[in-house]
Amino acid sequence: MKIRFMDLQFHNECNRSCWFCPPQCKNKPHLKEFMSINTLNRIIDFIKFLDKNNMINGIMSICTNRYNEPFCNKDLYFKYIKHIYEELKNNNVVIGCNTNGDLIDCEIIEYISKYIYHITISLYDLNLLETIKFINKNFKTKSLISNYVINKDG
Repeated sequence: MKIRFMDLQFHNECNRSCWFCPPQCKNKPHLKEFMSINTLNRIIDFIKFLDKNNMINGIMSICTNRYNEPFCNKDLYFKYIKHIYEELKNNNVVIGCNTNGDLIDCEIIEYISKYIYHITISLYDLNLLETIKFINKNFKTKSLISNYVINKDG
């Protein structure tokens, strides 16, 4: 078996409380949690092992978050993205990002353009189409946003 995708979550912070998101469950308190650099390094070592042993199916796509907003903890996200990129730039790996788009600004775009191959933005209202236009104009990387998913219930 060969691996093609991997999801990583560096923290569980978010600026929204979406009904469909497990960490936002209203029946229990939400505790902030963070991935340690040691854990990240063990994951990086595992990815290098997979690549060395021909266990990656083509190019592995690492998606750097689920059930959180990466830019709620921008400093941690920037540090970990750069670390992953520097450690794996000679491997068959590309890095992606999922975001709700609420917090994106020029600083974020400028930084992640150096390390991120693709970005996916979930749209929760049509006002965020302006964010998409902004990112497409400023995101200088290998692929631009081309698919928009609108969730009217978010």
